[in-house]
Amino acid sequence: MPCLLGTKKNEIIENYYNLTIYEFEKGITLEEIEILKQEYIENEMYLECEGIQRGIDYIKFLILTKIIINKNEKNGNETY
Repeated sequence: MPCLLGTKKNEIIENYYNLTIYEFEKGITLEEIEILKQEYIENEMYLECEGIQRGIDYIKFLILTKIIINKNEKNGNETY
Protein backbone atom coordinates (compact mmCIF):
# COMPACT_ATOMS: atom_id res chain seq x y z
CA MET A 1 0.00 0.00 0.00
CA PRO A 2 2.77 2.57 0.60
CA CYS A 3 3.48 2.72 -3.14
CA LEU A 4 -0.15 3.49 -3.92
CA LEU A 5 -0.28 6.14 -1.23
CA GLY A 6 2.89 7.77 -2.59
CA THR A 7 1.45 7.69 -6.09
CA LYS A 8 -1.75 9.38 -4.90
CA LYS A 9 0.28 12.08 -3.15
CA ASN A 10 2.32 12.69 -6.30
CA GLU A 11 -0.91 12.90 -8.32
CA ILE A 12 -2.27 15.60 -6.03
CA ILE A 13 0.97 17.59 -6.24
CA GLU A 14 1.11 17.24 -10.02
CA ASN A 15 -2.54 18.21 -10.46
CA TYR A 16 -2.11 21.42 -8.46
CA TYR A 17 1.16 22.19 -10.24
CA ASN A 18 -0.63 21.90 -13.59
CA LEU A 19 -3.62 23.87 -12.32
CA THR A 20 -1.35 26.68 -11.13
CA ILE A 21 0.32 26.97 -14.53
CA TYR A 22 -3.05 26.79 -16.29
CA GLU A 23 -4.51 29.56 -14.12
CA PHE A 24 -1.44 31.74 -14.69
CA GLU A 25 -1.78 31.28 -18.44
CA LYS A 26 -5.44 32.31 -18.14
CA GLY A 27 -4.48 35.59 -16.46
CA ILE A 28 -4.31 35.06 -12.69
CA THR A 29 -1.34 36.90 -11.17
CA LEU A 30 1.42 35.41 -9.04
CA GLU A 31 0.16 37.54 -6.15
CA GLU A 32 -3.31 35.99 -6.47
CA ILE A 33 -1.77 32.51 -6.63
CA GLU A 34 0.19 33.25 -3.44
CA ILE A 35 -3.06 34.28 -1.72
CA LEU A 36 -4.71 31.04 -2.83
CA LYS A 37 -1.72 29.06 -1.57
CA GLN A 38 -2.05 30.76 1.82
CA GLU A 39 -5.68 29.62 2.01
CA TYR A 40 -4.58 26.04 1.38
CA ILE A 41 -1.93 26.38 4.10
CA GLU A 42 -4.56 27.64 6.55
CA ASN A 43 -6.67 24.58 5.70
CA GLU A 44 -3.60 22.32 6.18
CA MET A 45 -3.77 21.08 2.57
CA TYR A 46 -0.02 20.67 2.28
CA LEU A 47 0.16 18.45 -0.81
CA GLU A 48 -1.90 20.98 -2.72
CA CYS A 49 0.41 23.73 -1.43
CA GLU A 50 3.43 21.79 -2.66
CA GLY A 51 1.94 21.59 -6.15
CA ILE A 52 1.08 25.28 -6.13
CA GLN A 53 4.57 26.20 -4.92
CA ARG A 54 6.18 24.08 -7.63
CA GLY A 55 4.02 25.89 -10.18
CA ILE A 56 5.04 29.27 -8.76
CA ASP A 57 8.70 28.30 -8.89
CA TYR A 58 8.39 27.16 -12.50
CA ILE A 59 6.56 30.35 -13.53
CA LYS A 60 9.22 32.50 -11.86
CA PHE A 61 11.92 30.49 -13.64
CA LEU A 62 10.22 31.08 -16.99
CA ILE A 63 9.84 34.80 -16.31
CA LEU A 64 13.51 35.13 -15.32
CA THR A 65 14.57 33.16 -18.41
CA LYS A 66 12.48 35.45 -20.63
CA ILE A 67 14.02 38.54 -19.02
CA ILE A 68 17.53 37.21 -19.61
CA ILE A 69 16.76 36.32 -23.23
CA ASN A 70 15.24 39.75 -23.89
CA LYS A 71 18.17 41.51 -22.25
CA ASN A 72 20.68 39.49 -24.28
CA GLU A 73 18.81 40.16 -27.50
CA LYS A 74 18.65 43.86 -26.69
CA ASN A 75 22.41 43.90 -26.09
CA GLY A 76 23.08 41.90 -29.27
CA ASN A 77 24.29 38.79 -27.44
CA GLU A 78 23.59 35.29 -28.68
CA THR A 79 21.17 33.26 -26.58
CA TYR A 80 21.35 29.49 -26.59
